[in-house]
Amino acid sequence: PFAGMEELKAYARDVRGALGSGIIALVLDDDAPQVWVTISDDLVARGLSAAELVGLAMGPLGGRGGGRPGMAQGKGEHREGIGAALDAVRARVAA
Repeated sequence: PFAGMEELKAYARDVRGALGSGIIALVLDDDAPQVWVTISDDLVARGLSAAELVGLAMGPLGGRGGGRPGMAQGKGEHREGIGAALDAVRARVAA
């Protein structure tokens, strides 16, 4: 659990730095859930986009988001959609 979005983002940056290559998608479980996705540069070069992944996550959350290929965020309205939002991200990355 994170106290807020800034704490979640700091955690994501730390994990991304430790991984080197990867995708980190985190959700702040709140009445208005927020999503943060960050992608390493090598995977962005292969065509993955954090903005696209956040867009997919926003469907089940009933929200909006945006950003850049390397990092993006969004805010939703439907807390019950958190599982489906993360599933949508996983499915796109697997494809």
